[in-house]
Amino acid sequence: FAGGDAKRGEAFAKKSCVTCHDVVDSKAKYANAGGALKPGSYGPDDLKELALQIRNPDYKHNAEMPGYTDLRLSNQQLLDLIAWFK
Repeated sequence: FAGGDAKRGEAFAKKSCVTCHDVVDSKAKYANAGGALKPGSYGPDDLKELALQIRNPDYKHNAEMPGYTDLRLSNQQLLDLIAWFK
């Protein structure tokens, strides 16, 4: 998970993830379907599962979180999010 930029990851989360998640001090816009997102939200062992959950449309951690292919979330954006979560 090298090569991500935490500042870009935070900006992306505040723009996109806030639809369903509280992001730092911003409340979810439509549905609070997931937990709050902030730096340090996930431990190192959880980052791999998180990346699988975000990336793979067939991977279901729960019934609410959809997967995002690289058509909706670039590999760089995923790395940036992971860098921010660390």
